[in-house]
Amino acid sequence: MSLNDNELVDRCLKGEQTAWSEFYSLYHNRIKQIVSWRKWSFTDGVIEEIVQDVFLDLIKGLKAFKGESTLLTYIQRITKNKCISALRKETTVKRKGDKDSISYEDVEYKSTSDLNKPLCPASFGKPEETFLKLEEARVVRASLDQLSSKCREIVMMRYCDELSYEEIGERLSIPGGTVCSRLKRCLLRLSEIYSEMSSGFNVKR
Repeated sequence: MSLNDNELVDRCLKGEQTAWSEFYSLYHNRIKQIVSWRKWSFTDGVIEEIVQDVFLDLIKGLKAFKGESTLLTYIQRITKNKCISALRKETTVKRKGDKDSISYEDVEYKSTSDLNKPLCPASFGKPEETFLKLEEARVVRASLDQLSSKCREIVMMRYCDELSYEEIGERLSIPGGTVCSRLKRCLLRLSEIYSEMSSGFNVKR
């Protein structure tokens, strides 16, 4: 990992105010370029959703980056995996005519009505892995609780209720483009809070 990569990752994990904005600006176009590859055949709306999903995965998983490759290679791998998952989901929907839920790596709220219920990650195998996942779940939950009510609502709609940008826009009576920009701001804020709180919870990967 280059010195610049190392510095940026360290700043993000320390919760520095501007680090995640720099991170997003630096890698957004490359992520979008991968997701926009014509052979994926994703619509413009799906492309924007996947880009935001990749960023959320990076917020939760940047601690796992050990510098064994360049940061760009790491981000490209996550992006391609997210595209493959989205493609499989679309294929399944077309084949079955219904919507299968996607299991996110760390923790999954089932709906906004479950906010007051304890988090129960799926089985992770080894007891120590389960413990670490539970610790991460507590940090995610605590970080969400620190968001403003508007941010928490839109994040929950997107990543817990799994609503599309259009569906969120209809519920909030705002355009889809506004949903995209607002979600970006909220994810940046969530990343800062998560980085700050994860050190306090001693979460390690």
